[in-house]
Amino acid sequence: MKQQVINQKIIKASKYSLFWSWNLIFGLVIGFVLFEHMIIPVVTGTVTGSVPLDQGAFALALVLVPLACVILALTKGFRFQPDRLLQLFYGVEIPLFFLILIRLTLLRELNSGTLHLLVVFIVGMSVFAWYMFKEATDLCRSNAAVSLTGLSFTLLAAAYVALLLLFFTFPLMAIFLKGFFSFSWLAIFKGNLLSLLIVVFAAYTATVFVGLPVMMSYLFLRTFVRQFKLLSRPLGVWASAGLVGVVVLANLAVFHDANVQNQHQALTLLQQPIDNEQDRQRLIDKSDVIRDGLLNIYLASYRYTSSARTVNALQELYAHAFGLERDGFPRVMQSLFNTVAKPFLYEGEFSIEAKQKAAEKYAEFFDTPIEKAERQAIQRAIKANWSREGMAAGLIDKDSEKVLITRQLITVQEQAHWAVITLDESYENQTFTPQEIIYHFSLPQDAVVTGVWLSEVADNPTMYPYTVAPRGAAQKVYRQELQQRQDPALLEQVGPRQYRLRAFPIPARRTGKRHSLEVDVQQLHLRLQYVAPLNKSARWLLPQLLEKRNLYWKNNLNWHINGKPLSRKQGRWLPSGIDAQKATPLTQQQLHLDTPNGSVKVEVKPLGYLATPLVPQSYAVLIDTSYSMRQHKQALNNAIKEMRKLAANSSVAVEFFQTGSSPKRLPDDFNVDDLVFFGNTGHLYHLQQWRNMSNPETYDVVFLLTDQGSYEIEESAEAILPPTQPIWLVHLQNSLPYAYDDRLLELLNKSDGGIATSIENALQHSLWRQSKQSSHFQVVSDNYLWSFTPLDTLEVVDATKSAPALYQLAAYQWIKLGHRLYHQEELATLDQLHKVAVDYSLVSPFSSMIVFVNNQQKQDLDNFSAENDRFERIIESGGKNVSTPMDMLTVKGVPEPEEWALMIVVITLLITAYVRKQGLLRFDYANEIHIS
Repeated sequence: MKQQVINQKIIKASKYSLFWSWNLIFGLVIGFVLFEHMIIPVVTGTVTGSVPLDQGAFALALVLVPLACVILALTKGFRFQPDRLLQLFYGVEIPLFFLILIRLTLLRELNSGTLHLLVVFIVGMSVFAWYMFKEATDLCRSNAAVSLTGLSFTLLAAAYVALLLLFFTFPLMAIFLKGFFSFSWLAIFKGNLLSLLIVVFAAYTATVFVGLPVMMSYLFLRTFVRQFKLLSRPLGVWASAGLVGVVVLANLAVFHDANVQNQHQALTLLQQPIDNEQDRQRLIDKSDVIRDGLLNIYLASYRYTSSARTVNALQELYAHAFGLERDGFPRVMQSLFNTVAKPFLYEGEFSIEAKQKAAEKYAEFFDTPIEKAERQAIQRAIKANWSREGMAAGLIDKDSEKVLITRQLITVQEQAHWAVITLDESYENQTFTPQEIIYHFSLPQDAVVTGVWLSEVADNPTMYPYTVAPRGAAQKVYRQELQQRQDPALLEQVGPRQYRLRAFPIPARRTGKRHSLEVDVQQLHLRLQYVAPLNKSARWLLPQLLEKRNLYWKNNLNWHINGKPLSRKQGRWLPSGIDAQKATPLTQQQLHLDTPNGSVKVEVKPLGYLATPLVPQSYAVLIDTSYSMRQHKQALNNAIKEMRKLAANSSVAVEFFQTGSSPKRLPDDFNVDDLVFFGNTGHLYHLQQWRNMSNPETYDVVFLLTDQGSYEIEESAEAILPPTQPIWLVHLQNSLPYAYDDRLLELLNKSDGGIATSIENALQHSLWRQSKQSSHFQVVSDNYLWSFTPLDTLEVVDATKSAPALYQLAAYQWIKLGHRLYHQEELATLDQLHKVAVDYSLVSPFSSMIVFVNNQQKQDLDNFSAENDRFERIIESGGKNVSTPMDMLTVKGVPEPEEWALMIVVITLLITAYVRKQGLLRFDYANEIHIS
């Protein structure tokens, strides 16, 4: 009897000792290590923004959970209750501690499987904690059923955690003991009491972890049995058991369905032969499965902890713990573990090749890059893993709020019939890494861009001036400097009226002293200038935003137009236009223009001078049947009705062609609803398909009815011969692309065609161009007709003294005409056209503006400008470099037993270093980038 009392006292004391000893050691670790190196940096970093909010919350929770449990243990209900302390320790504190630890180090974005497990675990632990404070009482049948349902989750949570962790318990215990008692690892801690404290804590925590599955299962199961007896009274034992069984079976069904991965089915579907429209429609009907599967491949390393094909950590543990052959019992245990841990394992391989293949398949099927279409899903996955992003602005950065626009000044300098319009903006980085900003915007075809500058000082906006350079050479230098973290800006024309403006870097935010809440912010200032004639509505049209990356503004930021504030309209980057004050519409003007080939007489007059009779013509109407056109079926139907109406009321001949996955001539009475929109075909391919199935010379005008398309995935098409008729791209529902492939851009210009956002607009402009007078030396823009007459004698004109803006407008139109008419060697032609752009200081389809901040950049530009590919510009794919999470359960090198022990011992050091890296090292990184 006395011995029994002694044993009870020992058990009671061990319960107290287990709880208080672990928390005491953890408290010492907090005081001597974590407070300075984790808590303060995380708090200050979260406040200043250098540490993501969710990351900071989890890191602090790792400390606050034990602290909250200690405070709870000091209350009356726990102070002299060793059983409750044990329940609090192994039922709440330690499970939460390891759950947070796993979230910080192992867990990826929640997929459906891990989300289900998290719900089961939280509900089960919450029910367990509830019954720590309150016993079940006599309840009515409905309340008892609800309570019993919740209690069933406690059983499920205990069973799953125990089953999952028991796989590791025995080999870890064996390896830890073997390595620990070798004492070889003590050498690295000689003379360092602080490190020894951390070792003791890590070793103790590892021991607690080994006992977690047994103790947690015992406590949860004991609570379940005790409360089940009470709750089954109003329901009956068999009914209660049946309810528990239903809950368990329902969760097993959810477990099975939630862990179905669609990638294999998606790839199988895409590999099936496609012979007819029925095959295409069958795949379209399965588009949700294909989308989910390809996205799962693309985000596999961000959603799953490891790959089922390569995971071998448990196999290696058993082999080294017990000296077994890997292909025997260890492999069996690994296979069993893979079944239980299915929510954490990807059924495939983590590889860059698989990710790239998924992106290619996605673009081929859905007619758009995966980073554009699935931007939000990709961003969520990246943030969930706290992965480090590259500094270049990619497709996933569309509408990201990383750089704040703090100032917008618009200055209009009116002249007789045109104006010089200047936009000044200031940018403030909201992150602790340098950022690139990108604007895609449009301007009227009458306008010409004449300057871009960067500055670090608002009062000196032209500190760093631009250089006009061949488009390919300028792009090469910018991309090179982007990798080297220098300070260029690049302004390019990427469409008949589209422009792309890029600037880098917007300086990163910097912290002051260590652990300080003060943040140093340095702004970057940019000036953009262009010349535009007054339009027929007596307004100066401003740039219209097509896309922005990394940029945002607040709605309380006013526009300042000629020094006067103007309230911002919701969601708009800039006003659509500004009313003219003194200028009048241009009626007719003549001037002489210097070119490398001699002087040219220029005459400009409004389009109203042209008669626009509806002369008989024949139209070829091409219908883009790519997958993305499914969204524009109604607009497509309206455009076809308009062309049929034109054909019925006049002598105009209209023929329809289907281009895309199944190109063919369509009957006159075809129905849009019968078309199958499938796959991805670039604009150049559509035109090539039409040329291959028709006689192009029999048509006067070609219309391609299409949507925005996908500039980033435009494929290489066969060389297309110079067209014999104007080619017009009609982008339905105002879906104007923000950029074109240079080959397509040049083809449109050589054909004397263009782009339009409606069939009515395309018809009107095609008639204007058909009604040009006899001279081929004419260009029709949005509002004016430009006529050019080469002169026999060279007449030198100083454009800086006589209406320089008008000369820039004329030079811009001459460049477009010169490219269309000159048929000499292409590179020589482009050099001559580029020289015009340099002489008149403007951006053209062949000449870009780049801003430099040092002489090395200028030297690089000179070198690239001397190469034969100086005008060859690559397509900007918009891909973004993002760090890939590690495969945490695949062992590539096999540690020795002592090394396994050391890995377990220093786990706390690794966690501390991880959090510190996420906080403090970001500060240093930002400072380093700024200094360079």
